Amino acid sequence: MWLTWLALKYPITTQMASVAVFVLGMVSFFQLPIDMLPDIQIPSVTTSAFYTGAGLLDMEQSVTVPIERAVSSTNDVDYISSRTREGSSQVRIFFNWDTDINIGMVDVIQKVNRIMNQLPIEVSNPVVSKFDITNMPVISVAVSSDMDERDLYDLAYNIIEPQLEHLSGVAYAQCTGYGRENKRDSYNG
Repeated sequence: MWLTWLALKYPITTQMASVAVFVLGMVSFFQLPIDMLPDIQIPSVTTSAFYTGAGLLDMEQSVTVPIERAVSSTNDVDYISSRTREGSSQVRIFFNWDTDINIGMVDVIQKVNRIMNQLPIEVSNPVVSKFDITNMPVISVAVSSDMDERDLYDLAYNIIEPQLEHLSGVAYAQCTGYGRENKRDSYNG
């Protein structure tokens, strides 16, 4: 009530204050930085391992599960998500937001190196990498047809993927989606 009384008693002062707030708001708005890909540090580390010729269940039990167990004892882990495909394993470790991701990555590398002798000898050395938002795909292309699933994958992998990679401005193209896969999430808490 007193604000209304004050505004009615001093109308010119009220209008000047309104104009000042508006002008300061516009100046502040145009001073805000705009970035298409802001530098956001998502506290996530991914381990990828490959085992040529391994089936889904063999890959999961001999590669994915040992890696999950090893990295689950890492400090400040929020949750772990894994994806297993025939011949490949991907374990993604999500840390708490206040975690120094570089320290978390070193811990994960050490834990994975400790279990290397437990993995089958044919498994490639697991690659550990930080999540980088600038490496996210800009476009995803889906291919569908009445063709046999394997023939469609061969078409996408041998013809479409190389053509996309030769386009100007394309860093890389990756063909995914063929075959069976298994995905699991586990949470600490």
